[in-house]
Amino acid sequence: MSQTNDEGAPVRSPRKGRRVGPVSELSVFLKVKPGHDEAIRILEKNSKITVVFTDIQMPGTMDGIALARYVRKRWPPTIIVVSSGKIRPGAGALGDDIAFLAKPYEDQRLSQVMDDVRKRLAAA
Repeated sequence: MSQTNDEGAPVRSPRKGRRVGPVSELSVFLKVKPGHDEAIRILEKNSKITVVFTDIQMPGTMDGIALARYVRKRWPPTIIVVSSGKIRPGAGALGDDIAFLAKPYEDQRLSQVMDDVRKRLAAA
C-alpha cells in the first residue's frame, strides 16, 4: 500500500529498493514540484510541516540554497535537508543545522541524515 502526504502526493523511499523507514513516522512530508513558490505557498498554509527536503537546482528565481535560507529565517524550527547531484555548496553556504546530501545517495550518509532528522524531531 502506498502512502501519500497531506497534499496527496505519493511518499516514496528516496532510493529504489532502499527503505529508510516510513517518512510519515518522521513528520509531515512535503514534496513539491516545480519550484520554490509552490513550496512557500504550502508552508504558509500548513504549520504542521517540520521537515523540508529540497534539491539545489530548481526552476524560478530561487534555488534550493536560497529556499533553505528563506525557510530558516521564516520558520526557524524547520528541519532542512538540501540535496544535489551537480552542485556542492561552498563553505558557509548552508547553516550548521542544514544537512547536505549528495546524489547519488550513499547508504551510510543517507542513514546518517535520516537518523539526525529523527533525533531532531524527537527532541522538538
